[in-house]
Amino acid sequence: MISTRMPIQLYIYFLILGLTFTLISCDVSGSDADEIQDDLSENIRDLVDDELMSLFEDELDIPIHRGLTPPDVVSTLSGGQKNALAPTIIMAPMKLIETLVPDDPCAGGGCTWYDMYIRFSDQNMDDNELTLEMTLAHEPTILPTSSFISGDGNAFTIFVEQVQEFEEGTVTMISLYSGILTADGIEEPHYAGVMIENSDVDERIPNGTGQSFRDGDGFSALAEWPHEEE
Repeated sequence: MISTRMPIQLYIYFLILGLTFTLISCDVSGSDADEIQDDLSENIRDLVDDELMSLFEDELDIPIHRGLTPPDVVSTLSGGQKNALAPTIIMAPMKLIETLVPDDPCAGGGCTWYDMYIRFSDQNMDDNELTLEMTLAHEPTILPTSSFISGDGNAFTIFVEQVQEFEEGTVTMISLYSGILTADGIEEPHYAGVMIENSDVDERIPNGTGQSFRDGDGFSALAEWPHEEE
């Protein structure tokens, strides 16, 4: 097991930060927006093609909950209060499931991970979009991103495209968050990201690689957001 904690903390911080940059939304209009493939909306299929879907499901072992009627995550976690403050859950302990990163120092359970907090807000049940904020304990808040949600009943998967501009070029990643919604938190929570284009930016994982995680307890409970609001 790796005994030096700081390099590992920095490694996972840069990885998660790379997974959570600002989304550049697709502009879909007309009848194309209503087209459905594989019980996933056209917006989602614009982000994740068959090859990438297989990478998440088969190689990173992430469950993808398909369907056109996902649950109201914000309202349910807020106790049915439509206008309540954005609810927060915590993934703790974070456990690595699979890695596609060459020579990943965390393969085989060799790393200790920060707890990850996820906050949900602004869910639109008409177009199946919502906003996420993610942060690691003791680290700065990552800016909110918009994303698309699929699912049926209480099962859901959130698909996010993240883009950031650097001097070297544009970094693009796709990440997924899946789980089963309850009033008290998320059962069977999973989280993963795949690098689409790293533009040779330092601290970014290679193109076509990624990691997947689960909550080690199998349940992400409601929690307080760890940072003071500005």
